[in-house]
Amino acid sequence: MKNIEISVVVPVYKESEIIEYFYQQLLKVMERLGMSFEIIFINDDNPDSETMQVLKRILSQDERIKIISFTRNFGHQVALTAGIDYARGDAVIMLDSDLQHPPELIRTLIDYWKQGYDIVYTVRKDVLGENFLKKFFSRSFYFVMSKIANIDMGFNCADFRLLSRKAADSFRKIKENTRFVRGLVSWMGYKKIGVPFVAGERIKGQSKYSVRKNIGFALDAILSFSNFPIRIISFAGMIVSMLSFIYIIRIIFYLVVERGTLPDWLPITTIILFLSGIQLIMLGIVGEYVAKIYSETKNRPLYLIDEIYDKSGGKA
Repeated sequence: MKNIEISVVVPVYKESEIIEYFYQQLLKVMERLGMSFEIIFINDDNPDSETMQVLKRILSQDERIKIISFTRNFGHQVALTAGIDYARGDAVIMLDSDLQHPPELIRTLIDYWKQGYDIVYTVRKDVLGENFLKKFFSRSFYFVMSKIANIDMGFNCADFRLLSRKAADSFRKIKENTRFVRGLVSWMGYKKIGVPFVAGERIKGQSKYSVRKNIGFALDAILSFSNFPIRIISFAGMIVSMLSFIYIIRIIFYLVVERGTLPDWLPITTIILFLSGIQLIMLGIVGEYVAKIYSETKNRPLYLIDEIYDKSGGKA
């Protein structure tokens, strides 16, 4: 079997408008490197999607292409995982197909790898065309993670990164179902370095990360790498107890010193509503952790593959 020096892993979901143009741009960069390579597209959609038809057309023209087609959408982080599982290269590079991860940066990642770094990650200095609100929430997420996470993940880093063969093999040993690739890669350790870049605008199509998906992504990251939310419950309990005690003293002072009359329902209703709200928040936090534990104990596979296509459009 021919030795592959570089494996490029590209998750694809509903990108039929741009995927062929992305492939051409990526190919220019890879061919200038003078290294043997493979490009692994992960079709994170149904097997008969429009994107899959475009990928098959690309495959028929280039034997260096491999397509892993899921049975359904399993998510971006799982798609990255599948790509690493099947990559054969001495180094594995992950990037998105929307061209916000500039393929031209691949040479820099490889240069650092040749210098002995096992993990070369990228750091977004700015994202062109992104609105203020999205940038604000992104920065807020990384700020919170930097304060509460059990690992140093880096600030504003992206999934665009390189793993040495040693690091990729170690990553494959991680079997947990809640996948936050940036956190998992940081957790592994190894010699690493960050490379700053400016993410470009999407040429075509729209981002597949809706508000709901972004919230889910952030929750997975926080719950996977921090016990801080569960600790909030203890702190909240102490604070509520202190506030309740202060409130009782205030009522006694009002009745004894000021000799006023409180409506019977006011203090009771206020305390009940306050405590009920705190309890619901606490139950929600505990419930999130329990749900993650339940998901892990089911031991389901991370993904299911419909077909793997390799060489001249044939099935591997």
